[in-house]
Amino acid sequence: MITNVAIGILEHDNQILFVKRNNNSYQGLWGLPGGKIERMEHLDEAVIREFKEETKQEVNFKELIGVISELINEKDRNEHVILYLCTLEVPVPQDISDGNLSWIPKNEINMRNDIIPSDVLILDYYMYKKTRNFYLRLESVQTEDGTYLAKESLPYG
Repeated sequence: MITNVAIGILEHDNQILFVKRNNNSYQGLWGLPGGKIERMEHLDEAVIREFKEETKQEVNFKELIGVISELINEKDRNEHVILYLCTLEVPVPQDISDGNLSWIPKNEINMRNDIIPSDVLILDYYMYKKTRNFYLRLESVQTEDGTYLAKESLPYG
């Protein structure tokens, strides 16, 4: 089974908004806000809804910039996830005072070990390769000691 997930990037002052994962895989790590696309829900509606649920921020959909096919192999979870990476904008700037939200400077993302590894790879495409409408294949695993690792998966041939 494939799970469709909408994730959003909100930028401000050369930083990206992250949410701390507390109740699922990647617990305690920072990740891009987002979640499952519900039945009969459009992508733009899903990313706005999920972003608001996780951040309490009112946002507008800007554009779909990439599609990521991620194979996840964890201790209790084997799943194929299709992630739709969207950029968002804020109609009215709002204060971020929640301890589960953090603005992380773009130039620090690759140096941190408290961000979901697949999100780091996704943001690498977004920030440094300056690619739009990209397709990325990822494989993510959880090691025996609970550490999460991710790598780009190259196509066969």
